[in-house]
Amino acid sequence: MRVMLYIVIVVLAVLTAYFYVRYRLLCRAIKKTDNELKSINKSLDDNQIIKLEVPNKELENLLVTINDTLKAIRSERIMYDKREKEFQKQIENISHDLRTPLTSILGYLRILDQSGLDQEDKESLEIIQRKAYFLQRLISQFYDFSRLTSEDYILDLEQIDIVRLLRETVIDYYQELSVKNLQIDLNIPEHPILAHANSNAMERVFLNLLQNACRYAVSELKIGIEQSNDEITVTFENNVTDFSEGDLHRIFERFYMKDYARSEGASGLGLTIAKHFVEKMNGTLEAELKDEKWLLLKIRLKSIKLVSQSTYLI
Repeated sequence: MRVMLYIVIVVLAVLTAYFYVRYRLLCRAIKKTDNELKSINKSLDDNQIIKLEVPNKELENLLVTINDTLKAIRSERIMYDKREKEFQKQIENISHDLRTPLTSILGYLRILDQSGLDQEDKESLEIIQRKAYFLQRLISQFYDFSRLTSEDYILDLEQIDIVRLLRETVIDYYQELSVKNLQIDLNIPEHPILAHANSNAMERVFLNLLQNACRYAVSELKIGIEQSNDEITVTFENNVTDFSEGDLHRIFERFYMKDYARSEGASGLGLTIAKHFVEKMNGTLEAELKDEKWLLLKIRLKSIKLVSQSTYLI
């Protein structure tokens, strides 16, 4: 009897040890599978599959399902990327085809002799010119968007004075701001602040943000520049009405417009293009909603230290 008891104890001990080892191996295999899934999730483009080190029918069936799902996701990703590239190319081609005849139309409108026109005809001609310029701006935005979203598009970065560029852009756009009766608070330093950026791209960013404020600001626009260590922060802040957190989360989506009633000459690409430009310059463009009354657009760029501020020219 005692011998039988020993045998039972030994058998139970062996089974316990077996199931414990089996359990530990399965835990290690599941942990490894989890790490592999996290790695694959970071790079879905790589053709990776998950394997199970420890034989287990149920888990193997689960991994087969996961691998089939990953394969389907990769296939959808490839198709999406292909459609996106085709869409971008179509936009670029259409924009290019429209730019040439529109440039000719604008040229003829500029040289048109208005001396023989009465006041009503002159007003009609001004409307035609304004609409043509709106169309030109839309086409430029579509063309810029198609280029910026291309993987091989690279901006040449250089040393630029961000203060001078912002001041000149605001001055150039001041007439449009005045027409909207916006109160402008320009808080920028007198000395230069050098940024590692692209002058043309940065000017376009500033212009797009000014156009956005001009279209949606209620009465005030605050513009500022600050420098802290090796970072430059440029802010555009304007008061808004009926603007929600939902609008804030969608503000950089392509073709998104908060108010279509005030979207004349707009494509919904202005802030999208601005964000792409800033990111191409290794910076960030973010949006905040303060007290549900103020929309804050914040640009952050890398700065370059000045050896001397005496070289700043107005």
